[in-house]
Amino acid sequence: MNAHIHALFILPNPDAALGYIPDVILAAGVMREIIERETQEAAEEAKKRFVDWRTRNNLPGTPGGRLDTCFATWAEQTGEIEEVVTTRGRLSDLVVAPRPAPAAVQAQRCFDAAVFGSGRPTLVVGERPLHDITDHAMIAWNGSLEASRAVLGAMPLLHLAARVSIFAAPQYDVEGVNAADLAEYLSWHGIRAHPLAGSNDERATGVALVSAASEQKPA
Repeated sequence: MNAHIHALFILPNPDAALGYIPDVILAAGVMREIIERETQEAAEEAKKRFVDWRTRNNLPGTPGGRLDTCFATWAEQTGEIEEVVTTRGRLSDLVVAPRPAPAAVQAQRCFDAAVFGSGRPTLVVGERPLHDITDHAMIAWNGSLEASRAVLGAMPLLHLAARVSIFAAPQYDVEGVNAADLAEYLSWHGIRAHPLAGSNDERATGVALVSAASEQKPA
């Protein structure tokens, strides 16, 4: 997509980090200097992985005078995760964030800030991302403001997708917000989308959505 990929490593403020550490641990020797050192070591290791990835993919680190080519840059910023992700996210076309595990507090904070604070579309990736995320895109549609903004934000990805499907839970698939209307709207943007037949049972919408997505996986 000829994008500017901007990798951002957020370093915690040592003073703020100390506030999360129990006194019993502080007494054992976990001090500001240790937090600063370990944080910097983590940043250096992450930057090394990023540079290796950039080299393997033959991506430049600067635009080189042209903005219609893909390049990738690295930056580090000290601050609270929510504030940094929200501020930087609002100046991005797309935020890419890791899928938070149940015990991953920092990843959960990043996810919440990206989705609820930045106001920008957020692509959540697992530990093992799909080889090609544009093979099949499925839209969860209920006619809401949030769903409408998600579709608009995802337009560049929908244009690249080999297949686009629309899932509307039975309770939402009514006149005025149904999947067929969305498919017609997308057709005016050159995107061919296919409504999926929703289940008629009483399952929760989330369960029905996951089930529909699983059924669409290639054999």
